[in-house]
Amino acid sequence: LTILGCSAASASAKPASAPASAAHLTAYSPDDGPTQQVIVTGAVADYGQAVSVNPDGTVNPEHNSQLELKLTHGTFRLDIASIDKAFVAAMASRFPTDPATCSGNFAVTQQVPVVTGSGTGSYKGADGS
Repeated sequence: LTILGCSAASASAKPASAPASAAHLTAYSPDDGPTQQVIVTGAVADYGQAVSVNPDGTVNPEHNSQLELKLTHGTFRLDIASIDKAFVAAMASRFPTDPATCSGNFAVTQQVPVVTGSGTGSYKGADGS
């Protein structure tokens, strides 16, 4: 996932050399569960856990609504509905890459909006896409 135009309220969460308009999110999960380990680089430098949730905060195992980032400097949510559709379409057309191991590797890049009002800690007031 790539986050473009994401801004954080606190300068302490931004490296000085990164452009204020670009942040990149890498997520890892050993299964298709709702929880992932994440690293955010660029305009926001942080790490922690992400959970797929519905707008009311309940866990969303379908990954088709919001992604709540629970990072060391605070939390915020991303609206991932449209990138989920693109991800599912990419998987349907190219997965598995290696039928012998049932594994594959591909990327989907898309702007996703920060859910308004979802930021806490250093991310209070975070906005953009």
